[in-house]
Amino acid sequence: MWSKRGRKREIQACKSLVVVVVVVVVVVVVVVVVVVVVVVVVVVAGVVVVVVVVVVVVVVVVVVVVVVAVVVVVVVVVVVAVVVVVVVGVVVGVGVVTLFCPNNEVPYRLSRQP
Repeated sequence: MWSKRGRKREIQACKSLVVVVVVVVVVVVVVVVVVVVVVVVVVVAGVVVVVVVVVVVVVVVVVVVVVVAVVVVVVVVVVVAVVVVVVVGVVVGVGVVTLFCPNNEVPYRLSRQP
C-alpha cells in the first residue's frame, strides 16, 4: 500500500515538474520572441528614420540648388538685358548723332538743357 501511494506521489510530482518545465519553456520562448520582434521593429524603425532623414536632406539640397540656380539665371538675364539696353542705346545715340549732326556736332536743341 505504501509503495503504491509513494509511486502515485512520485508520478504526481513528475507530472507537476513536467508542467512547470513546459510553462517555463513556453514563457522563455515567448519572452525571446517578443524581444526579437521588438529589436527587429526598433532596427527597422531606425533604418526607416535614417532613410527618411536622408531623403529629406537630399530633397532640401536639391531644392536649394534649384533655387540658387534660378536666382543666378535671373540675375544673369537681368544683367545681360541691362547691358544690351545700354549698348543699344549708345549705338542708336551715336548713330543718330553721326547721321544727323555734321562734323559730329550736337545740335543746339539737343545740347540745350531744359
